[in-house]
Amino acid sequence: KIYHLLWLFLLAHSNVFSQNESFSSRIVTSSYQLNSAWELTYGPDDSLWVTENSSYLVSKINILNGGKTQLIDLSSMHDAFSTWPQGGLMGMALHPSMYNEWPAPSKPWVYLAYVYKKVGDFKTKNGNDSGSFFKTRIVRYVYDRPNHKLKSPQTIIESLNGSSDHNSGRLAIGKVNGVDYLFYTI
Repeated sequence: KIYHLLWLFLLAHSNVFSQNESFSSRIVTSSYQLNSAWELTYGPDDSLWVTENSSYLVSKINILNGGKTQLIDLSSMHDAFSTWPQGGLMGMALHPSMYNEWPAPSKPWVYLAYVYKKVGDFKTKNGNDSGSFFKTRIVRYVYDRPNHKLKSPQTIIESLNGSSDHNSGRLAIGKVNGVDYLFYTI
C-alpha cells in the first residue's frame, strides 16, 4: 500500500511533457451530434473528416466555425441488416497527395471501408447464436473539392470477411520502398 501511495504522490507531482509541445482542447461545435463516429482524420483543408458508422455518412467539420458538410451518404450501399455489424462504415484514408499538393492534388482519393452484406449466422456447438458473418468492401472515391462531394467510386476489394463484432476496419496509407501502399486492419 505504501508503494502505491508513493507512486501516486510522484505521479501527482510530476510534470508531463510531449516533445516540449503544449496542448489545449476546445469544443468545435455542440449544435449537432455525430452518429457513432468511427474514423476522424485531420484533412488538408483544415477540417476534420469523419465517418459515422451506423448511418454510413462521411462528413467534413470546419474547425473554425463547427459547420458540417456531408460528403457522401452510403446508407443505400448495404443490405438491411437484421443483426447489425460492429463498425458499419469504418475506416477512411486520404491519399498523401491531398496533403502535399493541396488545393489541386494529382490523386484526390479517399478510401473507405464498410460492411455491406450479411452472408450468414454461426452457432455454437449447442445451437446458440454466436454472431454473424458479413462481407466488407474497400472503395476509392475522388474528392470533388468545388462541390464538396465524394464521387466516382472504384471498388478495390469486396470479399473481405467481417463479423457482427470486432471488425476493426482501419485504413492507412504508408510508403514501402518509396511506393504508397494502402493498409487495412481486420
